[in-house]
Amino acid sequence: MTEVKKKFEINLDDVGIDADFSDGLEGSKTITAGMVTCGKPNKSEWFRVRGDKIADIKTGISVAMAAADGNEHDFYVHGSGKFCKRVKEDFKTCKKFFHANYKTSAGRYGIWPVTIPQGNYTNKWASTALDIITNAQKSWVRMISNTTNQHYECWVADEQNEFPQLVWEIDAKKQMEDAWEDLILHEGNYETHPYVRKALGGKSLDLKGGKDE
Repeated sequence: MTEVKKKFEINLDDVGIDADFSDGLEGSKTITAGMVTCGKPNKSEWFRVRGDKIADIKTGISVAMAAADGNEHDFYVHGSGKFCKRVKEDFKTCKKFFHANYKTSAGRYGIWPVTIPQGNYTNKWASTALDIITNAQKSWVRMISNTTNQHYECWVADEQNEFPQLVWEIDAKKQMEDAWEDLILHEGNYETHPYVRKALGGKSLDLKGGKDE
């Protein structure tokens, strides 16, 4: 006669775990270079920016070049004032920007290169971006692009206490290095950089439209 296997019965008093139970997965979070991006936060992301005031945010310059993927990218120019001036003269133009080092509520790190408004020229994208990063130094915010009116809009979270405690697992130096990574021009690679050689390899045409007939 075949013995019928008795079905196991769950005791509800034994369901659950103690509050101090350890799963053995202890340690600290590691942020690798591939986890840090160069670009503004997504419109759905709540984020914070390093520093207490705008003066705490490092500035820099960048030049635009085509990279291996065929797309144009901003390359951060790092070095002495003399070197930065030389690169600007070589490319005939550059962009001055703030290194807005941010962290999202989901733990994603990035740098938003926010353009510094120049002279009397009013750029709503740049001025509203500047307002957003100063707000993000104090509160969790998210931003969206208003393409109709050509500016950014900032939303400040009502319940700031519902967000995780702001902890920067990496310092600003590493965040900048990882974000820019292969998009840095410095005195050690400028002379032989393949993208620079390609960008500056063409001849400047003497256009007739630039002369008086």
